[in-house]
Amino acid sequence: MFPPQAKRLAPDLFFQKQIYRAHGEHVLLPPGELTMFYGRGPEYRWIKRTVTIPPPGSSRPAAIAVRLERWIDPAAHGFCSGDHHIHAAGCAHYTSPTEGVAPADMFLQVKGEGLNVGSVLTWGPCYYHQRQFFSGKDDKRSTDRMKLRYDLEVSGFPSSHAGHLVLLGLKEQEYPGTKRIEDWPTWTMLSSPSASACQLCQ
Repeated sequence: MFPPQAKRLAPDLFFQKQIYRAHGEHVLLPPGELTMFYGRGPEYRWIKRTVTIPPPGSSRPAAIAVRLERWIDPAAHGFCSGDHHIHAAGCAHYTSPTEGVAPADMFLQVKGEGLNVGSVLTWGPCYYHQRQFFSGKDDKRSTDRMKLRYDLEVSGFPSSHAGHLVLLGLKEQEYPGTKRIEDWPTWTMLSSPSASACQLCQ
């Protein structure tokens, strides 16, 4: 499998078979005949074909023309596709040399899957590094048809034992009066309009 999966660094992720490339971007491949699979998320067909990579110095162009095939277009019927639960750190993501992956790499994932909305949830692992990407609005890389946003999942926090809440559309990501997740309440308090945690979403 190329690029070698175990040696990948962002934007290519070692725990994914696929990589993401836009028009005109490159990937290093050895010369010879290879089997290639390509697509773009669940709205497109997954296609298999054989390609030949020329040796270095060859007069043949080392370019592969890829024509995506869409099988359905939900947006044409008024539907938006999205993933409201994406993590950029923890789980299988990098902890070294970086603490997770950056917004530019996450936007490649959203574009590569053909999503209209991608919500990246910062949580306990690598929280102090990842929280810098929160802005309280759509990420600057967003387009009219593709939105990337950073929000929060209460997991790895003192109240995690009471459930993992996904908090979307936040204006602030820090619990009022705290700077460390260790200082958050040990119980999740979002049911009462008077609860101070509700200030996060207003």
